[in-house]
Amino acid sequence: DPPYCSGGVKSLNARNASTNKKYVGNNTKYYEFCGDGKDQRIWIAWIGFVFAQIERILKPSGYFFSFIDWRMLPALSDAIQLSDLAWRGIIVWDKGRSARPFPNGFKQQCEFILWGTKGELPSREPDYHYGY
Repeated sequence: DPPYCSGGVKSLNARNASTNKKYVGNNTKYYEFCGDGKDQRIWIAWIGFVFAQIERILKPSGYFFSFIDWRMLPALSDAIQLSDLAWRGIIVWDKGRSARPFPNGFKQQCEFILWGTKGELPSREPDYHYGY
């Protein structure tokens, strides 16, 4: 679940605000996390380095799963492919009623989980899962 950096088009001050201020109203109960103020191009390079390390330590045919929102989904798929991992698809996470409203638009009710493997899918008896 990497920092999404979805506010990359916002002002520099908004991007560089603390993650607690941006997401939990300055609640200091949570740890801050770094990497959330990047624009999309720099984020692709940065998360590409992260996925290069994932590729390095993942066992052959091992799975990976990474959460992202709709604004950064294409950027994450690019970074995954740059790291030579096999991008297999997208799972939809329906957040249900807890999603924030979007005035005069549609609620951002889902996030996405990009998944794939290091190389081939594991060879075993087929097992089928829902994509949400």
